[in-house]
Amino acid sequence: GARATSDGPDGLRATSAAEMLDIVLFRTETGGDPDVVRESQRRRGANVDLVTTVVELDEQWRAQLQLIKATRDTARAEVEAAGLAAKAAAVNGSSADLGAAKGNA
Repeated sequence: GARATSDGPDGLRATSAAEMLDIVLFRTETGGDPDVVRESQRRRGANVDLVTTVVELDEQWRAQLQLIKATRDTARAEVEAAGLAAKAAAVNGSSADLGAAKGNA
């Protein structure tokens, strides 16, 4: 379910789980600042390198998500084109057109 958030004494927004931070804090393009998170880690005696790891993994995840979205969009366009070709073949009554439509699917 949804977790309540609150601003901590260092200005970082954490969920009700003591060790969990909002990923937005790590993303500079959305107003986050990984250096602020690093400083918070340093002050708490925690591993500062984890911030870099989170940033790198988040970048990889977002790149893969974009690839998935592009692949899905391409597949949808191909299915739509095949459907239109099949519809045209049905309207024209041409089995050659229908065969071509099935071959494109």
